[in-house]
Amino acid sequence: MIAAVRKPSTLLMGLDIGSSWKTFRVKGREARIGRALSNDFRLKDPSVSRHHCRIERRAADWWIEDLESTNGTFLNGELLEGASVLHHGDTLSLGFSSFLFVAESAN
Repeated sequence: MIAAVRKPSTLLMGLDIGSSWKTFRVKGREARIGRALSNDFRLKDPSVSRHHCRIERRAADWWIEDLESTNGTFLNGELLEGASVLHHGDTLSLGFSSFLFVAESAN
């Protein structure tokens, strides 16, 4: 019997305000996060902007960029200014919602 090979995944795991634990699997090279229906990861948190931030694959790295959100995006407790590289175990805070970045190479 041949075992199925599990493809590595890049994940955001955490709590959206007013809901239970969530896991978002990043599909493709980019994911947008916010309250609007058009986002890849939709949050209910009213302190999150409609189009809050995006994560994007650039060469071998994942990057995060705030999309001029009202309350900002925080990476490891620091206000994000411009785009920044994400590392396995980084924490993201958007409004009252917090997430852990799990890089595919760490799975």
